[in-house]
Amino acid sequence: MLKQFTINRILVLFSAIAFAFFCIDSLIEHWSILNDELLSYIPVVFSGIAALMTFSGGIRWKESCIKMLKVVFICSFLVAATGLYLHILEEEDDEDATEEQIEHEQKEKDKPPLAPLAFGGIAVVGVIATARKWKADVVE
Repeated sequence: MLKQFTINRILVLFSAIAFAFFCIDSLIEHWSILNDELLSYIPVVFSGIAALMTFSGGIRWKESCIKMLKVVFICSFLVAATGLYLHILEEEDDEDATEEQIEHEQKEKDKPPLAPLAFGGIAVVGVIATARKWKADVVE
């Protein structure tokens, strides 16, 4: 079965598995703050939708699916940038924080600073896989 899949399709299917893993991992890691912060839903929802879209695009592999995959991977870059901002730079913007906010931040588990960059890594793999530099079979 894998003989009929090009390396491009295999990379896209690998990305689908990675997005599914990110969905589960983000849900577990953000579980405690899902009710408090609305923005914590972004990686969970996006990675679930991206997993479904990349899996279906990797299986069908038509020209329209490849264009849709490019949009998904570019959105993955945006999710990575947003997550990086929320994990690292948002804390520096709160210079006028109240004592209550400072106590809340001290109780809050440390945010992993580079975790959102995983979305950027998968986006790089996906953009390479959907690039037309290498010959890719398109199912008509």
